[in-house]
Amino acid sequence: MALTVAVFVGTRADLGPLSPVLEVLQSADDVTLRVLTGVMYAADDLVAALPASSSSEEWRRAVVPLAEPMGEVNAVAQVEQGALIARATGQVLREQHVDVLVVLGDRWELLYVVPPAVLLGVPVVHLHGGEVTEGAVDERVRHAVTKLADQHCVASEDAAARLRQLGEPADRIHVTGAPGLDRLAGAVPVPDDELAALLGMASVGRPLGLFTYHPPTA
Repeated sequence: MALTVAVFVGTRADLGPLSPVLEVLQSADDVTLRVLTGVMYAADDLVAALPASSSSEEWRRAVVPLAEPMGEVNAVAQVEQGALIARATGQVLREQHVDVLVVLGDRWELLYVVPPAVLLGVPVVHLHGGEVTEGAVDERVRHAVTKLADQHCVASEDAAARLRQLGEPADRIHVTGAPGLDRLAGAVPVPDDELAALLGMASVGRPLGLFTYHPPTA
């Protein structure tokens, strides 16, 4: 009997790290995948952004919109959108007979996705808990989700230690690494001439790496 696994993807911040996880779940014979969304993506937009390892039609069957995408983001809009997401999440968990809910990180919308699962007795798997974003609301959301989750897949030993300090049982903490890094393993380097044409610049003629830094959230 297939296990029904729901994975919440609210924005591109979730989709990048979750893509390798979604690929594995979608290809598993013993898993029925449901991809929940309702913040940034309309259903068709999310289908177009999901990994090409499965067809658009396969992803379309898996995607479940919880609400229309947000037009603006402010505290009032977040609360109103969150109420829609919470109600729809509860309905989907019941009607789709979801066995496990998978969530990632520290986004505000998790405050509305995770509690319905807790109240309905659906186990929650949280990825990337135990990390630190000093001075940001993300920190509070992440640790709140930690206390609601049943299983924790963390990126590092430091994160695992922090969860133990928060009182989480050691046998529920799994150091699995950052799934987003798996995307690098299959990355194909862009040829020098192709990159030059893409950027409208002269050919570099030597190995080139690009480093991006995401500043802490305010």
